[in-house]
Amino acid sequence: MRSPKARPCRILFAGEEPQGSSPTLTWAKAVAREGAEYRFAADLSKIDIRTWISAVRWADAIVFQDYEGPPDYVIRQLALAIAVGRPVIRKWSGTDVMRCVQDSVFRRQAQALDKILSLNLTSEARYTEEELQSVGISPKRILPILATPPSFRVDEHKPLALLAYLPSSRPVFYGAQQVRYAAEKHPEITFIVVADTNHALSDLPNVESIGWVEDMEAVWKRVGGVMRLTIHDGLPRMVMEALARGKHVLFSHPLEGSWYVTDSETLDAALQAFKSAKTINQSGLAVAKQMLRPDNDRELLEHLTDAGIKPGPIGRAKALYVAANLTLRRKLSKAANHDKQHHY
Repeated sequence: MRSPKARPCRILFAGEEPQGSSPTLTWAKAVAREGAEYRFAADLSKIDIRTWISAVRWADAIVFQDYEGPPDYVIRQLALAIAVGRPVIRKWSGTDVMRCVQDSVFRRQAQALDKILSLNLTSEARYTEEELQSVGISPKRILPILATPPSFRVDEHKPLALLAYLPSSRPVFYGAQQVRYAAEKHPEITFIVVADTNHALSDLPNVESIGWVEDMEAVWKRVGGVMRLTIHDGLPRMVMEALARGKHVLFSHPLEGSWYVTDSETLDAALQAFKSAKTINQSGLAVAKQMLRPDNDRELLEHLTDAGIKPGPIGRAKALYVAANLTLRRKLSKAANHDKQHHY
């Protein structure tokens, strides 16, 4: 008698809209390459309890990414998932780490959620882990944001052009002022700007602002490097992809294989080095090959499914208490509505 085939692992990604270059979508594709199934439950504040519990029961693990809190109701939703026996893993990125460090309300909410989490995951950026530890949150695993990348073609040609990601919603955060400075000071370099729908730098003759781009392959062929000068960052996938393609990188955080930029002086020095470079970024390519190992997809999936690290007794009790409290509230609400409907 043939034994039944084991079903694929099921991961439920919650909190972030799975669109464009979102980390959630990237991770979903990574676990799918290892044969896992996935679903999305983006905005937990808009999902009723019955629908959420149904989604949770389908999954083997919940992966949560959040940039805005999370608010009390979302924490309760995640507590319900733990109460029914599903591990909840929080994925951290640069933006939410920064807010946790700088904003006391955000930090308090993050600490409340951390008490019932099964696992925290961050990028391989050591400073990200240190920042979380400074506010009492300790990641138990460290994985690269970009798991196993597609087979990037390494072009030996080094165009005198730099790629910059400047979303119009947050230009200052992503370094629009530095890009303008660089373009004005180094007119021989072409700067290709993506994600800026306002085209704020298009007045400069050596800036090409092309808005949002669905397929970046053609853009990568036109640039020799990336400028990533953000106020705060984790380990961006654009940086890792640039290194994996042999592109030069100007980065606002220390990273082997890139030029570390902290002010206008180091920016000018990095731009001069970029202009002088005759070949692709061989040292960065070596760093990328070391970090983006072929088995990362499998390792990522193992961390997500083996995260059955149960919360301590206090965390479990709290989760059950919250679940019971929500159930009681729902019953009382129904009873109140019933009384209103029958009141004459």
